[in-house]
Amino acid sequence: MVKANDVEAFITEITTSPLFSNLGAFVDSSLLATDAKIIRVSKIEEAIRLWQISDLEEAQSVAWEACRQAIMRDGKSVPKWEDGFRRCQTAVSSALHGSLGARELVRQIDEDFENFARRLPFLGAVGELLIQPFQPEWTFNLDQVPFYSAGFWVCGWHGKLSEDRFVYPEGVFYVY
Repeated sequence: MVKANDVEAFITEITTSPLFSNLGAFVDSSLLATDAKIIRVSKIEEAIRLWQISDLEEAQSVAWEACRQAIMRDGKSVPKWEDGFRRCQTAVSSALHGSLGARELVRQIDEDFENFARRLPFLGAVGELLIQPFQPEWTFNLDQVPFYSAGFWVCGWHGKLSEDRFVYPEGVFYVY
């Protein structure tokens, strides 16, 4: 994994590694280290169902907004965030378009391709990288990236979001 604040290395990792080569295909769980933060999903239908409920998207939205506010407060990181976001979005979209499995998965879940790309953790990870020096525990999106590197798809999330006070998302990821 890349160092805090190193958005350039993160984007290089996206463009040079086969992140999405197995996306949508069942990957042997022996490739995944035992991790208490995951629940393994073995059927594509269940993975799609989990993706289509709002829990993961809601948690990502909370993480995104918290990072955005922290970056805006910092001020100095805003141009780096905007540039990193734009470049990351292009890299993720390009990598997804280059993956037959990703294109088939997007077709199966009947989602707009660019919306699917935005829902992946990579754009949120850019913000988390930038705030690592002052919020090192905020790693919701960064925690998902290694699963993609291993060929998995994070299709859902289970955790608690508080309505009465802010809580940065933590919990368990569903991976296919």
